[in-house]
Amino acid sequence: MARTSKTKRIYRAQEADKKPELMNKDEKPAKKEKDPKAVKKIVRGIIQIVVIVLCFAFLIGSFFVKDDDKYKPYDGAFETAAASGVDNGFIALSYFSVDRSGTQYVFSQAQLKEHLRTLKESGYVTITQDDLKRYLKGEIYLPERSLFLLFEDGRRDSAVFAEPLLKDYNYIATMTSYAENLKTENSTKLLSGSDLEELRHSTFWELGTNGYRLSYINVFDRYGNYFGELPPPEFTQLRQYMRREYNHYLMDYIRDEYDIPMESNRLMRERVKLDYQEMEQLYQKYVGELPWLYVLMHSNTNQYGTNGRVSEENEFWIGEYFDVNFNREGNCFNEYTQNINVYDLTRMEPQPYWSKNHLLMRIWGDTGMPQVWQLGDATQAAFWTILNGAVEYEENKVNLTSLPNGTGKLRFKDETLEDVVVRVNLNGNKFGNHTVALRSSEGEDQYIRVVLKNNVLSIYERQKDEEESTLYTLDLDVHDGVVYQTMEEHRQESLSRAIKVKNRQTYKPEESKKIAKNLEKKKSEPLFYGSMPYVPDIQVSDPQDRKMEISLIGETLKVAIDGKQAARVSVTVKEAGSVELSCIWGGYGYMQRNLADDVYDGVFKDLMIEDVKTGEIKFDNRLQNEEMFADKLIAFWQSVLDWFSSMGKK
Repeated sequence: MARTSKTKRIYRAQEADKKPELMNKDEKPAKKEKDPKAVKKIVRGIIQIVVIVLCFAFLIGSFFVKDDDKYKPYDGAFETAAASGVDNGFIALSYFSVDRSGTQYVFSQAQLKEHLRTLKESGYVTITQDDLKRYLKGEIYLPERSLFLLFEDGRRDSAVFAEPLLKDYNYIATMTSYAENLKTENSTKLLSGSDLEELRHSTFWELGTNGYRLSYINVFDRYGNYFGELPPPEFTQLRQYMRREYNHYLMDYIRDEYDIPMESNRLMRERVKLDYQEMEQLYQKYVGELPWLYVLMHSNTNQYGTNGRVSEENEFWIGEYFDVNFNREGNCFNEYTQNINVYDLTRMEPQPYWSKNHLLMRIWGDTGMPQVWQLGDATQAAFWTILNGAVEYEENKVNLTSLPNGTGKLRFKDETLEDVVVRVNLNGNKFGNHTVALRSSEGEDQYIRVVLKNNVLSIYERQKDEEESTLYTLDLDVHDGVVYQTMEEHRQESLSRAIKVKNRQTYKPEESKKIAKNLEKKKSEPLFYGSMPYVPDIQVSDPQDRKMEISLIGETLKVAIDGKQAARVSVTVKEAGSVELSCIWGGYGYMQRNLADDVYDGVFKDLMIEDVKTGEIKFDNRLQNEEMFADKLIAFWQSVLDWFSSMGKK
C-alpha cells in the first residue's frame, strides 16, 4: 500500500563489518590509547548528569505557575447564548486521578491531554461555579457546548499534571477533596489545605468537596466473609477478593456480619451529622471556608444513600451546607427546568482506556449534539469505508469505536481478496468483541468471521441464503494453559490476607482485631463447592493484548494466537470478497466500581493484510525501524521521568 513519508518502508543494505588489520612485525607499537571502558564511563556519567538536570528542570516547571498565566472567561460565548435564547444545558465530566505515565485506572498526562484537546477542538468551553449556580437559578443562558470539569479525590498528581493542560486550553476545573486530608501537610499524594489555596490562586481551579472522609463500610468478600470497615489503603489490598458487597461511609447503616444494623436510628443520624460538621470545621480551619459544591460519594441510587432513612439524613445536611450536589454518575448531560433538583446533578467519569472518539461517542449518546470525529491519518483512512461508529487511524493503531449499545465497523475497499493473511494485535479491553471478517460480500450475506469475545476465540461462516454456523470455539485461558485456583484455595487466600490487614489496621484497632479472630475461625469451615475452579470475573476495564495471525488459503483457515496455533478449520465460503473489522459492545459487564459504559473500543494494532496469490501487501500500518527506535527512545525517557517521580513519592 502507499505510505506517507512517516511510515514509508526504507530498505538499506548494511555494510559488512570490517575485520581489524594485523600489525606488521617491523612496525612500532602505536601509542597507548585511552581505556575504552574509562571513556564509556565518562560518557555515561555525562549523559546521567544531563538527564538529571533535565528531569529537575521539568519537575520544577511542573510545580511553578507563571504570574501572567491566568484563566480568561468566555464572555463572548455567553453573550451569543443570551442573544439566541436557546437553553443548551451543559455536560459535566469528572476525572479521578492523573499521573505521568498512567495505569489501568489512572490517566496519564498524555491521555488527559488528548481528551482535553479533543473537547477544545470540538468547541467545548468550561463554565465556572458561578456560571453553574446562575444557570441553575434560571438567570443566564450557557454557551452551546458548555463543560463543567471536575477532578475528584484531591490528588496532588492530578493537580500537577492537569494544570499545564488547563492553561494550554484555557479551561477552568473544580478540584474536590476530602476534609480529613486537608491537614496532611507535605503529603506526596494528597493536597493539603494550603495546596488548595495555591490552586485557587492560580485562577484555573475552583474548590469543591467530596465530604469528610473516603471510607468503606459493611465490606464482605465474594464468599460472604465480613471485613467490616476499611480505609482506602486496606480496601485496595483486599479488593481483588470482593465483588460489590460493600458501601461508602454515608450510604448505609453500619452493619454486622449478618448484615444487621449495629446502630439505632439516633446513632446513625448522629454519625452522619458529625461527618458533615467535622467537614465544615476542617475546611474553615485549613481553607477559610466550606465550598458550596458537593460531590456525594458514591450515591448513584436515585436518592442520597442505599438506605432510605440514611438518604433522608444526607438530604437534610446537603441542603443545609451546599448549593449544588453531583449525586449521580453515568450520564454527562444536565439541563435546567423549573423543577430541577440542584442536589441531584449527574456527571460522567471518563476512563483511561477510552479513545478520543469513545469520549465523543458517550457525549453524543447523552446529548444528541453532532460531533466531529477524530479521523487521524487520512492516507490510511483512504483504504477503508466506515460503516458504523467512528474510527481514528493513529500511527500503527486503528481505533474503532462502537455506537452506544451497538457496533463499530470498517470495510476494506478492495473487494477481490480471496486467499489472504491478516496479522494484527488486538488491544483495548478483554470484555467485548473484536471481529475480523474475510471473503465478506458487499451485503454481508456471505463471510468467514474470526471473533475474539470476552477472551474466547470463535470462528463462524455464512453462505448466501443460509444461517450463520459456528465452526470453532476456544477459551483462550485453555490456549494459554492457565491453571485456576480452586474456590477453596482462593477463599483461604482471601481470609489470610484479610486477617493480616485487620490485625495491622490502626483505624478502630480493637474492632479490627475482633474481626480478624472471627476470620481465623472461618478458615477451618468447609466450603461445599471448594473443589470447583475459581475463574476470575472479566472486568470491563481489563486490558487485552493478543497477537493474532489469520491465514485463509483455499478451503483451510488457520488462526494463531500469540505465536501458537489456536485453530485449523475447513470452510465452504470460497468466493472472493473484502476484509471487515468490527467491534461490538458486549453489554455492561462486570465492574467493581459499577460504572456504566455502553460504548466499546476495538483497537487493531500493527495491522497487515497480504494477498497471498499476488504476494502484494494491501495494507500495513506497522511502525518501521526508525519509528520503532523513536518509540523506544520515548519509552526510555518516560521510564526515567517515572523513576524520578516515584523517588519523590517515597
